[in-house]
Amino acid sequence: MIFRIISLIMLCGAIINAQSIGTWKNYTNMKEVRKVAASSEGFWCATSGGSFFSDNNNEVRITLTKSEGISSQALTAAAVDNNNLIWLGASNGIINVYNPENESYIRILDIFKTDNSRKGINEILIHGDTAFVSTQFGLSLIDVNSYQFIETVQKFGNFTTKSSILSVHVAERIYVASESGVAVQIDGTTNLSNPESWTTYLSGEDIPTDTVNTITEYNDQIIIGTSDGMFAYDDASDSWNGFLNFSEPVVDLAGLGNSLYILLLSSLYEHNGLSTNSLLENSDVNFRNMDFNNGIIGIATNNELLIYNGGENVFVGPNSPATNSFLDMAVDNDNVLWVGTGRDGRGVGVLRYDGENWSVIDKNTTDEINSNDFHRVTTGADNTKYFLSFGDGYTKYLNEEYVTYNYSSSPLVGIAGAPQFIVIQDIDFDSRNNTWIFNR
Repeated sequence: MIFRIISLIMLCGAIINAQSIGTWKNYTNMKEVRKVAASSEGFWCATSGGSFFSDNNNEVRITLTKSEGISSQALTAAAVDNNNLIWLGASNGIINVYNPENESYIRILDIFKTDNSRKGINEILIHGDTAFVSTQFGLSLIDVNSYQFIETVQKFGNFTTKSSILSVHVAERIYVASESGVAVQIDGTTNLSNPESWTTYLSGEDIPTDTVNTITEYNDQIIIGTSDGMFAYDDASDSWNGFLNFSEPVVDLAGLGNSLYILLLSSLYEHNGLSTNSLLENSDVNFRNMDFNNGIIGIATNNELLIYNGGENVFVGPNSPATNSFLDMAVDNDNVLWVGTGRDGRGVGVLRYDGENWSVIDKNTTDEINSNDFHRVTTGADNTKYFLSFGDGYTKYLNEEYVTYNYSSSPLVGIAGAPQFIVIQDIDFDSRNNTWIFNR
């Protein structure tokens, strides 16, 4: 017997406790890719609903959720170490190290168990035998072979204690990008936990920006991407100067050979030392970070993984529900699952799952639907589907036809003071084929 569960983040604990009963399968939204990490065989993605792997043929080969053993599905960071193990960091501080060969996990819980109110993992950088883990309260160094913590730094120079670290670059010294600015390890220092081991440059004072998002090295110069463009460090004047002509947020940087790759919220550029060229623009999605695999660029976006290969753009992701918000569900006579997704402006429509594929019915795909806030769904004996809206009445669906009953198309009246705002709490049917509507 197979039990299938629609996975919500708040239900994950219950799923773990019940895994010994039958076979469980989680369905989560993996469209929101928060970080991507390259391996020789493809790209690993950290998403809001777990992880997936896209191979070099742009095919999704692996998905990891609670039902596959991962400890947390709200992933925020990904990295691949020299042993081809996959490091996945989560918003609650848990790190899962996944071995694709034997499908096993090592769980690192030290950050999760701290008493910090903010403990999410922003980035994982593998450098040699050390994982540099940027968290919302500092920087942790972990031995990738023993999984022992080498050191945790929570105070950098005159930064605010427990500043959120967003990115790290490691060369002869350690360079840290944070919400407070840039911290640079002082030559010869070994006790990183000592605040005096760091030279710091404050955002808003030493660097004209609010937040430093990313940091890299290009042509022997340290370059930072910030919420207000790019800056380069000038050693002679000990100052940060504007670099290239970008004033919008820079979300990621990568210096590779003679090229500097610059990732903005919706565009990708390459600077070769002489000129800066646009490689890609897509205003339909927001870019998060990028990584490289034999000349192919994988870009994490808020709507799947984007593969850029010399002008060819391909979006890759597993077929999954469009949200992790499930307020109500019903199964019709054809064993099709229908899901209501939200209220108060947070709904994405009604989800449909036929046992193989997920799809969404919303105001963008259906003219009869005016709002995506459907908080309840139900089915009638004749297999009619009823989608109950939080504000726009209800929609009846049968045989590919939609009919919406709201303030302008029916006698329904909404709440006092806002008669057009109609919240349908429930709908039912009696033996005489009467429809009973509970209108709040």
